[in-house]
Formats: sequence, structure tokens, C-alpha cells
Amino acid sequence: MAILRAVAHPLRKSIISSLISGEQTFSHLMLDCGLDPGSETGIFLYHLSKLMEESFVEKKKERYRLTKHGNAASRLLQSLPHLNIYPSIEEEGQKRISEGAIPKITVEEVPAEDMVINQWEFKPGEERLYKETKRIPSDIFGETFYTKKCLGTVNLPNETGRTFMVRHETYTRNYFGTEKNRIRTPFKDGYYLSMREYDTFSVRDDGVYMLWTSVWGPNYETEKPEETIYDPPEKLREPPMKIGDETSYEKKEGDYLLRVHSKVIGRYTLRIDDRSFHCLLKRTHSVWTKNEESEIDRVGERFVTHGLVDILTRAYHASTQKRRWMFEAIKNWEKNPTFECCGQKHYLTSEFFLAKRTC
Repeated sequence: MAILRAVAHPLRKSIISSLISGEQTFSHLMLDCGLDPGSETGIFLYHLSKLMEESFVEKKKERYRLTKHGNAASRLLQSLPHLNIYPSIEEEGQKRISEGAIPKITVEEVPAEDMVINQWEFKPGEERLYKETKRIPSDIFGETFYTKKCLGTVNLPNETGRTFMVRHETYTRNYFGTEKNRIRTPFKDGYYLSMREYDTFSVRDDGVYMLWTSVWGPNYETEKPEETIYDPPEKLREPPMKIGDETSYEKKEGDYLLRVHSKVIGRYTLRIDDRSFHCLLKRTHSVWTKNEESEIDRVGERFVTHGLVDILTRAYHASTQKRRWMFEAIKNWEKNPTFECCGQKHYLTSEFFLAKRTC
């Protein structure tokens, strides 16, 4: 009972839950608990200090970790599911939300406050786990999750800025590839790999640039990836990101013409279970046409917090578009939430949230 009283506060439970996966720095631990380093350091430091005073947490070389007493508390908390501590998974020392859990997500607009995101941050070794909100059941893929991990810095000729490689892996419950590649498809936590992508970024004084992308999926007959070299490097249109930012452009992609319009709508408070984030909402309307016929008509929403970290992403597609497979993959898609854009009703086709961020 003494342990439960000491860690009863939701923020203290979140700190212990976060440290189950291993040591973390102050800033990453704070972000993982859903707090804003710009405005909520005081309350976070208070509860972290209390856990250190009670010998649940210790600090070593600027990193925080659980003590033996803290590990005992974590085991106790995990044995009491009504306290909302997520269980550990077996692989890679990460936590993940239990299979049956459906997160409670609320979005609240903050109309009178400004917010600026002025840097892109992805530290070597950092990994982000994104899971479906489960509002969009899929007939084809089953359930899906994806991870993004910064593999570290790379040295490239003629690049003066810091250069990073980020690996993006998507896993689905159902196998989605050729029989020839089934045996070579990595299997993780009960899911099949459906896509692996490597992106190389250069962080320069004047912004962030995309240099190179390599994509592989088990639907290819061979393991040779599809590669794209951006020559000249393609500058990302963010950051900085602030309310009211608006961009439009079009470009040819093979036989397709891509038209894109983006706008940063406003500031929102996003709550996922007992975590909360201060975010900017960026909405992007993308249309791919071929022979003046709409192949894909998509609206994307990203709720982004400091460091340009996506917290919640949504995709809507117009039912009038020519490509229909994303609708065919979803049960009862006509009943999904909709968004009106350019005179077209767009139906929600995917929704992912940041379930875990580790470093």
C-alpha cells in the first residue's frame, strides 16, 4: 500500500511506465509523459523529484532510470490493469499498448494562443511507435502499426550539415506480399513486415533537406528496393511551422500531375488517455490526376508537437477518386467520419497515434 500511495499520481505512474523500457534523458522522459518542456517543466520536476526522494528513480550521467525499488513498483502497477499502466512487450525493450486497448483521444482547439515549431528533431537511437486508433477496421490488412527509428548520422560527400538516416517500418496483421517473399519477410510481435523505407536527411543552417529514399516491400518479386535520389536535394517545407502558414505547388510524377495545398490551421490540445500534447494542426489536400482524371484525392491531417513530432495523423479520401482499393480494404467505410474539402466529401481511411517514443 505504501508503494501505491507513493506512485498514485497519474504523472508518477507515467514516469515509471516510461522508464520500464530503459534509461531516458530529462527532456525525452518529459515528452514521453506527454508534457510540454516549454511550459510544464515545474510540475514534471516536482513529481520526478518525489520519485527520486522515495528511491523509485535515480539519475546517472544525465539519464534517469528505475531503481530496484522502482522496478518492484512497476511490476506491481502492471499487475493492476485498472491503474492504466501499459504492459511491456518482449522485443527490443519497448512498451506497447495491449492488443485490446482502445485509446481515449480528445482534440480541443486553443483559439487565443500562438505556437511556433522551429526545429526538426530526431536523435540517433530514437524510435517512435505508432498504432491505429482502431476506429477504422480493415478487411485486407487486419491491424497495422508502424515504427520510425533514427539509425544515426551518416557521412556523405559534399554534405556540410548533419546527415541522418531514418528507418520507417510498417507491420500488418495479415501477410501482404508474394508467396516467394513470404519466407524472407521479417516477423515482429505477431505482425508481418509490409514496408521498409530508409530516408536520408540533411539538417543545414537554412532548413532540412531530403537526400535519398529507399523502399522495399514483400509484394516485390525480388528484394531489390526502389530507390529515389533527390538531385538537387528536396527541401522540406517545414520547419518553422506557425499558425497561418500556407503553401501550394504542383509537380509532375511520371504520368501523374500532383497538386498540393497545405495550411497550418491552429493550435490544439490533444489528449491520449492520460497524456496531453500541445500541437499545431496541419491540413494538406493532395490530388493526383492522370489524363485530367482524379486518381487519388486525399486530405491529410497532422497534429504536430515540438521537434516536429507527429502525435496524431489522419487520412481522408474522396469516394469519387478512381483508385478504390483503400475503400475496399475498410469495413463499412461509408459510415466513417467525413471531411468536406473543395466540394467533395472525404471519408476517414486511416488514423494513427504516437503510442511510444523511446531513445
